[in-house]
Amino acid sequence: MTTEKVLPIIGILIGLPGFLMLIFSGQQVIGILVLVIVVLLIWYFYRENCLPSFSILYTHKTINILDAAGKKASVVLKKKIRPNQRHLQEYVFHHIRSDGSLSNFQTNFGPPERLEKEAGAYKVAVRFPKKLERGKPVEVQISYDIENGYLMKKEATALLGDYPVKELRIEIVFREFPLRPEYGF
Repeated sequence: MTTEKVLPIIGILIGLPGFLMLIFSGQQVIGILVLVIVVLLIWYFYRENCLPSFSILYTHKTINILDAAGKKASVVLKKKIRPNQRHLQEYVFHHIRSDGSLSNFQTNFGPPERLEKEAGAYKVAVRFPKKLERGKPVEVQISYDIENGYLMKKEATALLGDYPVKELRIEIVFREFPLRPEYGF
């Protein structure tokens, strides 16, 4: 914090008990100040120890179906994240899965730091070039290709989250294909 921000706060803290003495008795002022201090300590403890590592401001998943048969598709998953703790250096995308095979994982910060397959789902770790500042949002993105993922007439997609999300958007883009009755359209 800069001096310009700290000085008014100090002035308010010094003047507040005197102002409260005009309205309340001495014991009531002490009770109010103790209550304010306890609430501030609880808030600080919650902020430091109980918040998840990240808050997700928005998630946007775009699936591009690249051919009429649904054999080829590409996915772009964008998230705007806000770190709730200091010195975080990576974000992990969990629960990435498909009926088909997944390949060509890329991130907006270079190749993935770690790529693990666990219980049929991928985990992709994105490492940031420098440590993130607490409370400062950053956009992180991964993209990957799907082979033989959307072959049936009825298909589904899902997006599972690790943290609460304020805004979620899933977009499926079909390229302009000629109508083909064997594919149901």
